[in-house]
Amino acid sequence: MRPGWWRSRRQGANVVSALAVAFVFFASALGAALFGIFLRGRLPEHHVSEHSRGVIILSTKLVATMTALLLGLLISSANDSLQGFSRGLEQMGARFATLDRLLGAYGPETRDMRHDLRKHMVLALVTVWPEEKGRVAGLVSPEDLAEAGAQGDSPAPVIGSPQVSRLTHSFHARMEGALLALSPADAAQRWRQSEALRQLGMLAEEHWLLVEQVHSTVPPTLVFLLLVWLVILFTTFGLFAPRNATVTTVFVLCALSASAAIFVILEMNSVTSGLMKVSGEPLVKALGVIGR
Repeated sequence: MRPGWWRSRRQGANVVSALAVAFVFFASALGAALFGIFLRGRLPEHHVSEHSRGVIILSTKLVATMTALLLGLLISSANDSLQGFSRGLEQMGARFATLDRLLGAYGPETRDMRHDLRKHMVLALVTVWPEEKGRVAGLVSPEDLAEAGAQGDSPAPVIGSPQVSRLTHSFHARMEGALLALSPADAAQRWRQSEALRQLGMLAEEHWLLVEQVHSTVPPTLVFLLLVWLVILFTTFGLFAPRNATVTTVFVLCALSASAAIFVILEMNSVTSGLMKVSGEPLVKALGVIGR
């Protein structure tokens, strides 16, 4: 994950960072509206005349349109990131189950490989999705869970972290070596060996695709540009707003809405941490059929 002052790999830190950025948007928008109200009393009358107001409002509409387009773009991009990662996990779960079926059909020679595959999935789930530990406990032996739990007590890392990368690389190397060491006795076993190697290679490819998706971030330039445009809009709102409690309340609610949208965008883009963390459900389902 590329460094970013609004992002963090750990769930709690991620939520705090997203809230901090949302607060900056809220404070900036509300402060801009109050500054516009203050500025209204300091400007010469011809600066806020009907003719000036018409030009300012027309210009503000252009900025508002661009702001809406940019906000929609960021929400769409964050949603694509969230959905793409979820689909990637579903494909990975299906390939794990397919690999297990191929190994089971090959013969008893692959019993240790199937056990290693199952243990790897348990460890991956407990490490990256510790909240799924209760469900995993009902699918595996206490020994496998205890071994995985001993390595998964630290704060949950994301896919692509050094810990998870080492775990994945070690598993693929062991599995590839074991598959290549097999001695097929007939055409059926040769096909299953070849197909198992193909599935293993595709699993490795999908892992790194998920890593790339985790590393994607909201471009800071677009976030800053959105903040600038919101400040311009709220300053203009305050410039022509009457001074009363109703207007102030509306400004507060609008600033809250804008900051909430930014918070949701940042949380959606953080696919493996935060309040909208992608569930490990596809891998849990695959674990339920592996080794059966």
